[in-house]
Amino acid sequence: MNKKDSESEKGVDEQLEQRNGSAGVTGKRQKVKNHYKKWCYGCYMPHRMMPGANDLSRIYVGFPNIAQNGVSKARLEVTGLEFFNPAPDSIQVTERIITHNPSMYTPTLDPWSGGTYVVTNGTYSDKAIVYLPVPKTHTLHPVSNAAIVNATVPINDQDQIALYATQLVKLEKVTTALVGKPLLHIGKLPAIHVKYNATTTYNGMNGLQGFNVTDIKIDPGNTLLILPNMNGTAFIPNPSNITADLGNVTFSLKDPKGVEVGVALIENMLLRPGDNNLPLIGMLNQTLVIPALDNGFLNLTIVGTSCVYNGKHIPYYEAALAATILSLRLNVLQILKDSLGV
Repeated sequence: MNKKDSESEKGVDEQLEQRNGSAGVTGKRQKVKNHYKKWCYGCYMPHRMMPGANDLSRIYVGFPNIAQNGVSKARLEVTGLEFFNPAPDSIQVTERIITHNPSMYTPTLDPWSGGTYVVTNGTYSDKAIVYLPVPKTHTLHPVSNAAIVNATVPINDQDQIALYATQLVKLEKVTTALVGKPLLHIGKLPAIHVKYNATTTYNGMNGLQGFNVTDIKIDPGNTLLILPNMNGTAFIPNPSNITADLGNVTFSLKDPKGVEVGVALIENMLLRPGDNNLPLIGMLNQTLVIPALDNGFLNLTIVGTSCVYNGKHIPYYEAALAATILSLRLNVLQILKDSLGV
């Protein structure tokens, strides 16, 4: 607090002393007055809004606006997201956040249900993706940490979670909003409901750019499309702070004419932040591959077609994978030589 603020606070003290008698305000009234002063200065209220009042009712009238102003100025930063145990109608979520609080006051928010919304070009979706159980939080100045850990929540809207999953996989940046009406406490002042509406932007998986398959081996003698005749390592970079367990993911492999020449499977596909190297098996239809070769190279378009976890299809992940088109150029002649040990 600067010198000017200190002198102004002293003036408020003297005015309150004079209006309430030489004995001043004692006990509970004194505590309430002190909390009110703290809020006023913490929120940088203009001095003209701080008349010397002898009536505590003014505190109760101004407090809701001060509280809402402080909450509205807070900013969220998502530092980690984890999605495990996906099911068609639910998902397990862990979300770690930092709250940036520019105000000097440090309120406490009771546990509350926060709706998570997709925000696209500044426009909120009309329905929430899920409602997260936000735990009791004591907001500090200037920053504080909070987390929702291993919360299994029902899917509120299938279209919205499909949209969100697609944006997570395809976009470089993703924006969501946390919305609700938690109960706020500070000191001995009465608890009030405030409108919480905070947007945050964080890194997505950027279309899985850099995807590649290495160490490919094929079995040229296996022409039956029953058992896998190809294996390798799928390299999938993840530039986000998002961890997602997708289960068993099947991909369609198509030539430049759109003809499906094979399929591939990544079992227990778990994407963590950073570089992911995952075993891949598949089946190439050699009869279809040969006419698609271009000087010994095969150009493939790869699209996810199926995502199964615990025996159930996960429609929102299938939508995200179907919307994310990957490409791969294979040196088939070199792969044959490596496979035969030539």
